[in-house]
Amino acid sequence: KQLGTVGEPNSLATIALSPDASHAAALVLSGDRMSGGLWIYDLLRGVATRFTFGTGFQFSPLFTPDGTRVAYGDTTGGLEIKAADGTSEPKNLYPSFTNTWPLSFSPDVRLLAFRLTDPKTGTLDIWLVPADGSEKARPFLATPAEESWGAFSPDGHWFAYLSDESGKSELYVV
Repeated sequence: KQLGTVGEPNSLATIALSPDASHAAALVLSGDRMSGGLWIYDLLRGVATRFTFGTGFQFSPLFTPDGTRVAYGDTTGGLEIKAADGTSEPKNLYPSFTNTWPLSFSPDVRLLAFRLTDPKTGTLDIWLVPADGSEKARPFLATPAEESWGAFSPDGHWFAYLSDESGKSELYVV
């Protein structure tokens, strides 16, 4: 049952709900579908606001567990994070011109797991970076296999991820 609509009709791609489900962040594709920006939709008021203004392609938004910030990938800068209300400039957490996808925040919002394509091997790996940008990113799961999607458990003690280490994509937990 459709409850309503938010914003104008658009070509939308990746979408993320805020933890309290009051907002959604979405990639709005431009006419050529090769560029686009992120918008924040206020689901309670039915209002959409442009969130990113870069020249590149911003994608894969991810709210922090407390809903105060949004991390996203940017084809011209790498991994970025910005206040969810749009009041801050984006902070670069990992400079890269390859696809860097935010995957999961630790429950305490201290760490952000993200995936990237290793420029040396061409395989997908999972790295960790402090969400405040206080330290450099470091490899977390970087093997000859492809480690792609992953998520912290709600208590932060476990990390589940997909890997093709066995020859097919399977779920692993560390």
